[in-house]
Amino acid sequence: MGNHAKPVRIAALGMEQRTYSTLQLFFHGHCQDSYVLVEEKSADISIIDMDGFQAYRMLEEHKKHYPDQPSILISLSDNKAHDAVYVRKPIQLEALSSALRSAKKRLQQQPVAKISVPKISVKEVAEAKASVAKNTAKNTPKLQTADNTPNAVPPVLNDVIHRPKTVVKHAKPGSNHFNQYRYAADALTEDTDIELIDTKLAARFNPLNPVQVAKFQYQSKQTLQGYFQQAYFMALQKKRNIVLKGAWRPITILYKSKQLRVEKNFRHLYALSGMFFDKSEVSIAVLDNSVDCEPSIHETVLPAEPFLWKLSMRTSRGRVPVDTNFTAPIKLIRWPNFTRTIVTPHALRIAALWAKRPTSLVDTANYLAIPLQYVFIFYNAAVSLNFVTPEMAKKDRTTTSSPPVKRHQYRKIFQDLLDRLRNN
Repeated sequence: MGNHAKPVRIAALGMEQRTYSTLQLFFHGHCQDSYVLVEEKSADISIIDMDGFQAYRMLEEHKKHYPDQPSILISLSDNKAHDAVYVRKPIQLEALSSALRSAKKRLQQQPVAKISVPKISVKEVAEAKASVAKNTAKNTPKLQTADNTPNAVPPVLNDVIHRPKTVVKHAKPGSNHFNQYRYAADALTEDTDIELIDTKLAARFNPLNPVQVAKFQYQSKQTLQGYFQQAYFMALQKKRNIVLKGAWRPITILYKSKQLRVEKNFRHLYALSGMFFDKSEVSIAVLDNSVDCEPSIHETVLPAEPFLWKLSMRTSRGRVPVDTNFTAPIKLIRWPNFTRTIVTPHALRIAALWAKRPTSLVDTANYLAIPLQYVFIFYNAAVSLNFVTPEMAKKDRTTTSSPPVKRHQYRKIFQDLLDRLRNN
């Protein structure tokens, strides 16, 4: 954005923190800071999530106070309201960019109101500065622990998976292998709040109900997870280093060390997990292995498998890939490295059960007496790395692996002898 261009102020209303953070990164990276998130009273344009609690009431209140302000409504449904620009979830970059352009165009067509600015004396300015400084020192909040925070709301276990945050470890300058660049393996456990969709419906999930099945399945094909999976397994198969480019900072995948490199901070990758990207926006290129792949001082290095594990969790939000069989037994073929990955609730019990006795997703939840979405989120992460596979039915194994037994030619004679012995 040019130095003389003023950013358009956007108010994001009724959004969960994850979507809000994604918008921040989108405006900063993709839009080059041409938009900035502000409070509702200071905004030029509003983006309203219509799937939130009392969203229509919030929309009515917003229109009442800001009738001329352009609005962008985002929702899973097709119901349109008012004269606002509409974007359907899951949000795609092109759709959001187009909506912003339309709202901005409408904003520019509005007449500019003349505002009279009162004159302020030098004395009044000095008094205002002194008052602000005094109030800032007086009202600076003190750090509080979780125990003494007033009106603290306990986390909902079934809605969000929480993990304690760890400190990012930096490589020491001059070390043999990690030479003056950031190695962020331990940072994979940072910012690990994973949101789960509709836990109430999961409690009464019916695998024979196609509507419920569709709600708990997702398509990762055009997500960052899908593109990264494709690039990562291509690197392992071809034994070549790969670079993955898109709306994110370029990701270099090193097949020998099973690591990835990305410039600066890697957290923007997780923030983009819920967005869809067209194939035309993404490129996967094979690098020459003779090229020096030593990371620069501005790059972060991550282990690829723990990164994909966490990325798939953020993308799925407690769902499983499309065409997943909820009643087929699942077998664990490779034990996850839980020292380097997010350990979701009951993950060890699920892994142990599938390693010892293959069990379906639905039966696993019933057998272990745990919420079904904990099974879903562990399965999705494990299947993204090919750690699990559907187990073939026993009768199918018998018919395919065991040849038919021929009857012995003297079987009738032996049978007669046994009958005589029994009767004697």
